[in-house]
Amino acid sequence: MIHVSQFYSCSKVKLAAELLYICELGKYLKEYHDEALSLDGVILDDCLKKSKFWTYFQMSIQNGWIINHFLSAADVDYGIIEKINLKEYKNVLFTLKKAELSTNERRRRLDRTYEFHTPIKTQVVFDTMTEERWLWTFGGSSGRNIDVNTRALFENNCNQAWVSLVAFVAVRRLMKKSPLELHFVFDYNIAHAEVLLAYFMMLHEETSCFRSWCSYEFKNVSSEDILHMGYVSWFMKGLELGYLKEKYTVGQKLKYLKELDIEVGDLVMVYKRNTRQKRNFVKSVSSCHLAIVRGITGTLVRFEMVNTVKTKAQGKADMMEMTTATRQMYMSAGGSLPYEKFNSRIITIDLCDLGIQYLMDDEPYFIVPLSESEDDNMMYVDNGSVVTKLPLTQNERAYWILKDYGVSFNEEKFLNVYFGGVVEKYVNFMTKGV
Repeated sequence: MIHVSQFYSCSKVKLAAELLYICELGKYLKEYHDEALSLDGVILDDCLKKSKFWTYFQMSIQNGWIINHFLSAADVDYGIIEKINLKEYKNVLFTLKKAELSTNERRRRLDRTYEFHTPIKTQVVFDTMTEERWLWTFGGSSGRNIDVNTRALFENNCNQAWVSLVAFVAVRRLMKKSPLELHFVFDYNIAHAEVLLAYFMMLHEETSCFRSWCSYEFKNVSSEDILHMGYVSWFMKGLELGYLKEKYTVGQKLKYLKELDIEVGDLVMVYKRNTRQKRNFVKSVSSCHLAIVRGITGTLVRFEMVNTVKTKAQGKADMMEMTTATRQMYMSAGGSLPYEKFNSRIITIDLCDLGIQYLMDDEPYFIVPLSESEDDNMMYVDNGSVVTKLPLTQNERAYWILKDYGVSFNEEKFLNVYFGGVVEKYVNFMTKGV
């Protein structure tokens, strides 16, 4: 018996993708080491029962992959196998060796229970493998891995297979103490299959399942494609929580605004979707803006869309890098220079056209609260006597810009929610220059 805490710190599971990862850990422990994964003391959120992976979890318990789950016999029973759409699941068992053709293929076609419960051995090839680090690329250094990895990781429901692949390595790390690290290099082939990495990215960004030892990078992939993949991962999370599948009334949206504690003066992110993509259920994002909520009525929400994306000092520095002719053109035009004025615009959106986080169907716009992104951007800042560059997170940058230009917003609430009351970096620089 191996407790899940030996893989990562886990006290409560809320994401369906994390439940899938737990099932996969149990599968590799059982199939390769005759051990089971214990969930002793782990709380499973009720929202998980809405997910298709709850049925997969029930099957995992029946297979003996998962123990100490504290579910009743009724909760473990997934019911009539004929009512389960087996095409929704990807039950693979990764191996480094060439997978022989199964002699039980006929039984899989005739016995649905056997098909659901029995993983298919599938070979995967890594580019390099040392005791310290395994590297995965699509084709490998010579392109020899393409056919094998395509069959393993690019067929139907392979967004689940990527989670299984990480679990395969995680179990090997624990039981054989190698590799210490796993690194993926994703190219345009993967980026263009938009849902392929949805669960993998969701787990990497929102949980501690494997972030400490598993990393990834994109190669020859545009920043737009990378952002879209992040959006798809977010969208898939909503689907697994039971949203994004129906029309929501204005009343439901107003109620959800209150549940999210979004009110006039708050900062949100406003996204615009390409609703002309009728056959694309996800629909790509065409624009994204930081915005300040300026009004909420029974039918409309008014936003001040923030177009200024740099601190005042950064805007000035960028202008100084322009050619002399361009600078003179701005200066001869009179009025304020570009960086001296806060740039924003007011838009009003009917609630019928506005999704509130996951409460949306085909609305052209949706809003979400600010995330707690830790990605840094270097920006020039100025306290009146010192000008220097500082690394600013998304929320630090937003705060700095609004303070630079004296824009009103729910500052106290923003600070309490995202910074525990104070943006220390801002205060330290403004008072001490450090």
